[in-house]
Amino acid sequence: MMSDQIISMVDIGIITLDKDLTITDCNNWIEFRCYQKKAEIINRNIIEAFPNLDKEWFKTNCRSVLKFGNYAFFSQKLHEYCIPLKVSGKFRKEFEYMQQNCTLAPIRDEKKKIIGFFLIINDVSDIIHYEKKLVRMANIDGLTGIHNRAFFDKRLKEEFTRHKRYSRIMCIILFDIDYFKKVNDSLGHQYGDFILKQLAKLVKERIRDIDIFARYGGEEYVLILPETDIKEGLIVAESIRSIIECHQFLSNGKYMPIKISLGISSINENSENPETLLKEADEALYLSKKNGRNMVSTIVSENKR
Repeated sequence: MMSDQIISMVDIGIITLDKDLTITDCNNWIEFRCYQKKAEIINRNIIEAFPNLDKEWFKTNCRSVLKFGNYAFFSQKLHEYCIPLKVSGKFRKEFEYMQQNCTLAPIRDEKKKIIGFFLIINDVSDIIHYEKKLVRMANIDGLTGIHNRAFFDKRLKEEFTRHKRYSRIMCIILFDIDYFKKVNDSLGHQYGDFILKQLAKLVKERIRDIDIFARYGGEEYVLILPETDIKEGLIVAESIRSIIECHQFLSNGKYMPIKISLGISSINENSENPETLLKEADEALYLSKKNGRNMVSTIVSENKR
């Protein structure tokens, strides 16, 4: 029949089921992408064939469709996929299975009685890939590959709120490259860009996964260290300072010793807002500049360097 030919050729997946959730048929699209052959899933309960569907959200929607004849929509945002299907080659590194938006709808006989339902599967892997790419572009600094200031500002507010609510410890380290204008003027902006990227790489290798590292602007960088007190933060800051001072920034025969100045602040009962915490780190950074550069400072007097 014409309808059967169309269903077999459409670029969506279609699975038909009876009222007992037994798979009665599926189109070629499903068979080409399924990890099982069509003969292996036909006449089997869909939950037996695809155990990942043994979830209350799926079974509840099946009952609702059969009882009320409505449609149920399963969004990729909530479930990623309904059944595990092979993802297109260019997305295999990003997704384990095809990302799907799915619809469950009733099948009626000529008397309008519900006799089963069908599951329609749309592959949205490409859409999700580009959505994630746009998010990365919005949050990542294009030169260094670390987070940008917009992302940092957002996360600082979130982390500040969380740490204040649960009375947790947290530090901020603000640092920049000493005499960076001299680097650009002497060896050129291309070498300056190399310094910015290489420095970001070195620091990223030193910090923890939970730490939030961003380019704050120009040659200035910032770190959020969750669950870290001022003493621990000073150790981290000093290790970063030492790593940069000892590293040989050599590119295309060009070399210049690079040093950084750092300021550190920590959250406490007097911290009114994220801006206050950042301001204290900035004041500590200024103190490092004032006292000779290439050092770590904090405005907490007993820890000052």
